[in-house]
Amino acid sequence: MPAPAESISESRRLRACHASVSVWTYSDNPLTSCHLGVDPAGGTNANAGVTWTSANTNSAWLQRTWAGVATANHITVFYKVSSPDTVKRNGYFDDASPRPGSPWLMAQRNGDSLTLAWPDCPSARLERADNLNPDHWITVTNEAWTVGGQKSVTLLPTESAGFYRLVLE
Repeated sequence: MPAPAESISESRRLRACHASVSVWTYSDNPLTSCHLGVDPAGGTNANAGVTWTSANTNSAWLQRTWAGVATANHITVFYKVSSPDTVKRNGYFDDASPRPGSPWLMAQRNGDSLTLAWPDCPSARLERADNLNPDHWITVTNEAWTVGGQKSVTLLPTESAGFYRLVLE
């Protein structure tokens, strides 16, 4: 009869954005399985709504990564060690790093205007600069609207070059 799996959960606030989680896993022996699991809806039940990585059964450090979209204001990260028998075995996790992903920024020219669009992520701020000098970025104050999970803003470009970026807070 398989031993019950032990899970540790960790909740991270990611504000409904693209997200990724990476962790290094190490199995004590071939009968030990280490898994990374993520619930993008922020649930606390390891048996429902969790996407699990494939098992690490190697006695070597392997990195496991999950990438996806948080469907709530946070995700829940699970670490699981299991074995096919009742013998207590060790699995190890190190250097776990949940983090927001990089949302994309799309540009479309419509006549004399420029429309910029990005995934609806409350922690993302649109900035503009005349050049790529890191000291000259300013927040775009034009009102953005949200439609279908995507934020958009329409701008009237100036005659000079302009650069835009999204900054995650």
